Amino acid sequence: MTSSTENKKNVIAEIERYRTKIRKNLLSKLLEKRNLMEKEGKYFYEGKWLDRAKIVAFQEAAKRRDRIIFLEISALFLFIIATILGLLKGLTAFLLPM
Repeated sequence: MTSSTENKKNVIAEIERYRTKIRKNLLSKLLEKRNLMEKEGKYFYEGKWLDRAKIVAFQEAAKRRDRIIFLEISALFLFIIATILGLLKGLTAFLLPM
């Protein structure tokens, strides 16, 4: 009974050592790739390796898109308010007696 428990502990310890070894190996490879790409002037941004000019262009495009979305939401909000006020005015003028 103790040998099977001891065997399980040994297997778990071996898995832990293997996992730690793989993790360190993967980390070193990723750091090496990052250093190589940074030497080439590329940086990891939004899931891609891009140079600074493309990153700035991407951020400016996103900023423009955000402004457009803000204006669309504001216009929709004003349209909804105007519609509600128009319906209230119409209901009070035509349906409610004075």
